[in-house]
Amino acid sequence: MMYTLGDEETTQDPASPGPVKSAEPLIRWFIKGREDHIHPDTNKVVPNAISLGDLKENGLSIDRLNYATPESVKNRIGQQVENALKKVPDAQYFPQIAKFKCSDVRHLQDDAGERAFVVIDKLDPNNLENVAHASIFSALKRTPSELRGIRLKLIEFFNSRFSFEDMFPAVNTDAETTNSAVTSEAKECN
Repeated sequence: MMYTLGDEETTQDPASPGPVKSAEPLIRWFIKGREDHIHPDTNKVVPNAISLGDLKENGLSIDRLNYATPESVKNRIGQQVENALKKVPDAQYFPQIAKFKCSDVRHLQDDAGERAFVVIDKLDPNNLENVAHASIFSALKRTPSELRGIRLKLIEFFNSRFSFEDMFPAVNTDAETTNSAVTSEAKECN
């Protein structure tokens, strides 16, 4: 579905807490140890960690930090780690969370000076109880080449990451869920 700038101003999902405000902090998690998320040498998010299909049609999943619970974020990270362990059972994975402002995403422009993205209060149909969920979409219909260009701009916000414990310091983590992700390496994400 294609969303427009006007869609940011109205509630897109009746269960959401309302449209995403520009001042809101947003989060997105990545799994260090998955080379399709974070490059092992540079520690930077790799472009393919963000699907062009998500930017074009499905929406890039993010959470609104003001509405996110540590438990819901931990569960979603745990699911990703569990899925990764099915592919490479003996690997070590370290969840990392990028925090950025909605206004920063909304200010990004493509090479023609057009707005790059819209941020929509679209809940995840597979997890409707997570009212913190929102999505980032391309603001315009774009070619794959153009989507790759704006994706590179968006990824810059994801290269400063925190451990789960640093993002949610009052929460005790379960090492089994995060595959022993609580290490000094995970806390020093960059």
